[in-house]
Amino acid sequence: MLQGQIDMLEQRLEKTQDIVDFANVVSTDKGTVAMDELAKMISDDFLNGETIGRNTLYEFLRDQDILMSSPSKKNRPYQRYIDKGWFTYSETVTPKGNVTYVVRVTQKGTKHIIKRYLKYLSKKQDLANELGIVNLRKNKTCDEDGFVILMPKIHMPDEED
Repeated sequence: MLQGQIDMLEQRLEKTQDIVDFANVVSTDKGTVAMDELAKMISDDFLNGETIGRNTLYEFLRDQDILMSSPSKKNRPYQRYIDKGWFTYSETVTPKGNVTYVVRVTQKGTKHIIKRYLKYLSKKQDLANELGIVNLRKNKTCDEDGFVILMPKIHMPDEED
């Protein structure tokens, strides 16, 4: 059973190159995509009718300590992931003097985030099976009687690039 899941995930990961090629077409910065575009790619190509939105993707990346979660730096990538080439990050000053920032995901980041998210989903499903959870959709996890079950956070370790 586990080998079947691994084979299925490997097949899905092979699609990553197509997604990266698509990312080149839809991106405004050469070779990067916005977080909402990445969420749409994951939903369309990997989730079989389920969807993941931009905010859910941001939450996942914060839970994985890829993006910062402190209020003043929320959703900014940690420097190590910028250094790994997963993100581009730029700050601009508006005419009113406010600082805004833009985070975009590179091709390399797209590949690693999709791979990590799919592994996370697999581990989450395995945990749900162990706990006897029958409804595992987004953040709503329920037992057979419809009672909500709080799932523990699953942190995926970094892999070498």
